[in-house]
Amino acid sequence: MGWTASDHQVGKVDSNFWFLIPSTLIQIIGVFVVGRSLWQHSSFNTAWAWVWVWLAITSLSSIASVVFYVTLPAEWSSFAAYLAAAAQSLLSVQLMFAIPKTFKA
Repeated sequence: MGWTASDHQVGKVDSNFWFLIPSTLIQIIGVFVVGRSLWQHSSFNTAWAWVWVWLAITSLSSIASVVFYVTLPAEWSSFAAYLAAAAQSLLSVQLMFAIPKTFKA
């Protein structure tokens, strides 16, 4: 619905752009905290490799959403922000599989 209702203007800096900036910063801070923790405590295996892949996709998509807002039509920025949120969700799921199980039920 939002895609069809968009005005498709390029380079429009409005209130939505200024709401996108702090949202992106919060997402990047969250990714930084996860990345910093992983850097200190991770070993390399397939599960951890996928964690780093989702971390990179989240970071790049978050930053791209801000850049896209001023260089492309706004719907591309929304797509990049949605991709970043989805990648961050998959990062959380992948962490669940990558962290060794230390507790037994």
